[in-house]
Amino acid sequence: MMDAYLNSDAASRKDMMDMYCPPLPEEETEAEQKTNGDIDAVLQRKQEETLERLDWLEFDWNQYACQEPSIKTSMPLETARRVMRIIDANAHNYAIQTTGGIVDTPQNDQSALFALGSKVEHSCAPNLNYATEHGKLQYTAIRPIANGERISISYDTPKFSHPRKQRREFLQMSKEFTCRCRRCRGPDECSPYQFSCPTCSSSSIAFSNESGDEYFCISCQFTLPSSNSGIREQKELENSLSQQLETEQSNMQAGVFDKKMISRMVALLNTMTQQLHPLHWLLPQGCDLMSSMATSVARLDMKGGQSPTSPMVRTLLYLSTLSWLNQACWWQRMGAVAYQDMELKDAVRDSKTPAPLLLTENPTLHTVETMAEQVCENLSTNSFVNMAHPIYHAGQDWLLAGHAPQVARLYQAFMPIFQQWNKLGDETRDNIAVLVQTEGATNEFPNHLLLS
Repeated sequence: MMDAYLNSDAASRKDMMDMYCPPLPEEETEAEQKTNGDIDAVLQRKQEETLERLDWLEFDWNQYACQEPSIKTSMPLETARRVMRIIDANAHNYAIQTTGGIVDTPQNDQSALFALGSKVEHSCAPNLNYATEHGKLQYTAIRPIANGERISISYDTPKFSHPRKQRREFLQMSKEFTCRCRRCRGPDECSPYQFSCPTCSSSSIAFSNESGDEYFCISCQFTLPSSNSGIREQKELENSLSQQLETEQSNMQAGVFDKKMISRMVALLNTMTQQLHPLHWLLPQGCDLMSSMATSVARLDMKGGQSPTSPMVRTLLYLSTLSWLNQACWWQRMGAVAYQDMELKDAVRDSKTPAPLLLTENPTLHTVETMAEQVCENLSTNSFVNMAHPIYHAGQDWLLAGHAPQVARLYQAFMPIFQQWNKLGDETRDNIAVLVQTEGATNEFPNHLLLS
């Protein structure tokens, strides 16, 4: 960092110093501390981490000064501290090279500050997608952008699928600010709670306000405190399902792969589907874990000599494909709400988007085809770009199971969204184009990589 600063010209240094610099922990005003009071524990943890890093910076700076005494005037310690804070808040990581079909960041990844590009603000419902590789930063519009509208990116796209509290905690720990984008100031739409409303109906859906201390009925706006018994029951259910999900994830990370794990996960995901609203944030996480488990067991079977088209492996690949398609449906619903294509009260009652599918341990090809057709039928010109990720992986699992023509139709429906998804490498775009153009007759995807 010190070398980069000292080797920069005056104009570059000025551009950098004009960027946002988070206050040092001791500089934070009493008003800021009060504003951030809802995440005191997160702030305290981050401040301790920051102070430790600043101590290490001072140690390195002193070591550097022993070799190059001129740094004391060209980059005083206070300047070095400010530079580090600016980098923490604004820098982009970028890949030097790309490997495989999806753009990967190698171990020797780099960080960069871009004079204009690094000033683009965060939003939990951004209008830009971005990719960084070969030292370049590329933005792609993912929505129509009106003249004069502020442009924005998501500093961590997967957090789009998390409730407001988790999104804010992540941004506080990584970028040291409390997000107050339009989405964070509104109802926490990916955390709906089912309750009995005393004014409009026996069963309704409630969403929390920005502070999280009150919930309101989506139908009549009746408000109730977070201490309400119905809300407490929903929170307990949410915590219980989340803990079960974390347990299964820990088992998988520990290398516990067996058919019983698949059975437990199918049962857990079906419980979540039956007891949670289709907009709930736990559903895409459950689908993601289910697909990872199914493909992991399938890979083990294939390494043991099973063919990808054998009944046992095909069943697992179908299960993974259905989980990805269910996740895509969630992104479809949430994208419509987050980008205000649909009113929240309409999304709660929406019957157009396919409902989350109850899984069986032995899904059929017909089930997968039906679900894929339903997802494609509900595509619109404004379909959310994050649908590209689960759809791409659903196609890869389905392709490995030997159903190239069906995958070609699925990918053809999503071609406009794939073009907006910057994480696809050029090689993968070409392979998708060949598959679509030949209607599945020619498959250039290196499926053998799944066995490595």
